[in-house]
Amino acid sequence: MVLTLLLALVEAVEAAVDWHRAQQYRAQAKAACEAAVLLREAVGLTGVPPPTSARSCRRWAA
Repeated sequence: MVLTLLLALVEAVEAAVDWHRAQQYRAQAKAACEAAVLLREAVGLTGVPPPTSARSCRRWAA
């Protein structure tokens, strides 16, 4: 159940990243990327490999 919630949160946050990027809200996109990274790490703590994503936060690093 926790894993399902974490996976849903990863997807929601990654959708938020896409939206913020489309709106050119750099600070919000960067923050959402950082949250997605932390959520993927939390998924990894459950013993399940974190979801792979084509999205990258590297270009938003300040």
